[in-house]
Amino acid sequence: MDYIVICLTVLGIYGWHLDGQFLAWDDDQFIVNNPNVAHLSIENIKWAFAGIRFDAYQPLQFISYMVDGSLWPSDAFGYKLHSVILFMLAAVLLFFLLRRHGFSPFASLLGTLMFVAAPSRVESVIWVSARKDVLTLALALFAWHFHLLQPKSRAGRSIIWAIEYLLFICALLAKSSALVLPFLLLVMDVLWYRISWQKALLRNGFPILISFGVAVFLPRLWQESQLINILVPDGVFMRTGLVFWSVYRFCYSILWPFSLSPLYAAPDEQTLRIAFGVGMAVTVIFMAGLIGLHRHRWLNIKWVALLLMFFIGLAPFLNIVPMYYLVADRYLLFPSLAIALAVPLLLEAKSPSKSPSAEIQWPMRNQWTRIGLAVVVVAGIAINGVSASLYAARWQDSETFFATAVARQPHSFWAQMKYGETLRINRNFTLAEQAYRAARSIRPLSPSALGGVFWTTFEQDCITQHRDCHDAMDVTAHMVTQGSNVRKLITLRRKLSRAGFSKSAGVIGERLQQMGYPGLR
Repeated sequence: MDYIVICLTVLGIYGWHLDGQFLAWDDDQFIVNNPNVAHLSIENIKWAFAGIRFDAYQPLQFISYMVDGSLWPSDAFGYKLHSVILFMLAAVLLFFLLRRHGFSPFASLLGTLMFVAAPSRVESVIWVSARKDVLTLALALFAWHFHLLQPKSRAGRSIIWAIEYLLFICALLAKSSALVLPFLLLVMDVLWYRISWQKALLRNGFPILISFGVAVFLPRLWQESQLINILVPDGVFMRTGLVFWSVYRFCYSILWPFSLSPLYAAPDEQTLRIAFGVGMAVTVIFMAGLIGLHRHRWLNIKWVALLLMFFIGLAPFLNIVPMYYLVADRYLLFPSLAIALAVPLLLEAKSPSKSPSAEIQWPMRNQWTRIGLAVVVVAGIAINGVSASLYAARWQDSETFFATAVARQPHSFWAQMKYGETLRINRNFTLAEQAYRAARSIRPLSPSALGGVFWTTFEQDCITQHRDCHDAMDVTAHMVTQGSNVRKLITLRRKLSRAGFSKSAGVIGERLQQMGYPGLR
């Protein structure tokens, strides 16, 4: 019955939005315009495993698209339904995982629903290109279940360990964020399951070595491919501020889910300085609080395990290693597993397992206190579920998606650029020009932003002149590539003026003025 409630909750949040479209944000290059995922075949599977695709190595993601391409070609509904079903599977696996930790069915259900209903899950579930996140999550939870098996025979242990390691590798092949799993299990082994360090390291040693290899490889891959063309702040203070800012963003997304942005967020230098000062102060207060709780024997060692789980799950995205410093909601999947465990642990008066850690109890043993906590958790699940459903509606089509991104982050260059591109494709040239100009005000020297402004004005001139300008893309590309050649820009401006393309000529004049040639507008 409990897993039926979980599945119905997932459908209640996402079922209304399965009729959405593919988005002009990776869906186009990953799926719509990618013939290699059109159907499942040996050749396409070889293509998926043969090398790095789109700046990452995640072949299982593309194989899952091949299944969709064979079942329902070019039908976004089928692709979205596939992701929702995977998320249902992951949620049911999480529920039974909580039950295997000794929690009651009711407490396990609330912990699972708190995980499922979080609006930060929306990006991973409803965006087809984020299929890798739910696929990785499901495989990692499968591996965790096998990790808890303790067969008595040596042959049985070897088989179970081999299956667990294979599932972990598959999770890595879906998305590299699974590299945190062995460290999560190591913490749980020592602090929760009360296994000795020696045995825990023996069990998790091989996956940890693989994770270290992936952790070394990824920064080099992203730096070489210039995945995100943004300079990473340098210096101890700025780097530390970046870590604190990333933690703040993730915690804020959990505590206040009503302002999530569909696109990446990035801080400026002033924000990083503030983050450093505030972060250092909060860290000192937080550590002092933990020490005080430990001295009063109010700190169950399992809470320490969950705290470590949260930060280990978040570690790949805290920007400790200089990669790129943009953050997104889908990165919260692994850290949120700690929250799913924390809910039933908070609701249970006593330690849910017969482990040595039971000697240190959570002080709130009063039954009415637990009932009050349960009511608060249920209310939180309901509020988050409604918020998640409303947020999922923002992922229905590209224009709504990028309009939401611009509304939530008006100073985001990428949000303005993609919004302008979508409006231009939908032939809403006036609003597209405004979006491109907003992007240009953020990065005045960006040739892409200038090209966007020119393209939209060129199309508007074509409409005004009642012309069918098939060469808009070619003219724009020429203007962008010659954007620093004064002579060619002047020649292009004169040609446009003679043809009656006054708005387009005005954009060339703006560029020339920017380069120090006044009076040419």
